[in-house]
Amino acid sequence: MAHILLVEDSDALRMVMRTYLEADHLRVLEASDGKSALLICEKLPAIDLIITDQNMPELNGMDMLREIRKIPQYAKVPVIFHTTENDKEMKREAEALGVTGWLVKPAGPKNLKVLIHKILSSTSPAP
Repeated sequence: MAHILLVEDSDALRMVMRTYLEADHLRVLEASDGKSALLICEKLPAIDLIITDQNMPELNGMDMLREIRKIPQYAKVPVIFHTTENDKEMKREAEALGVTGWLVKPAGPKNLKVLIHKILSSTSPAP
């Protein structure tokens, strides 16, 4: 079973996404901001995929990813940005940080599911 870290500051959206992902047999860890997500990554040996928002309190998605990439076991973990942002420069910056996918909210659960399965099928799950 794949382990996904879902980073979203909206409690309602995080709950809906968690429910949808768990129904698809994925194990979901949650963080309400980038700072909390970073703490989770510092404690856990591996996560298979991170889904994150960009605009969050404490630490935004891009800054969070910069810090997570410094943790050796997370240097190449796949990341999907699920955000309202659609700025080309921001997307280029995310690509340089190794972001695997970018979905503009509201992307819809089907689009998210397709992207997740595409990414997970091309990587091996964490033990």
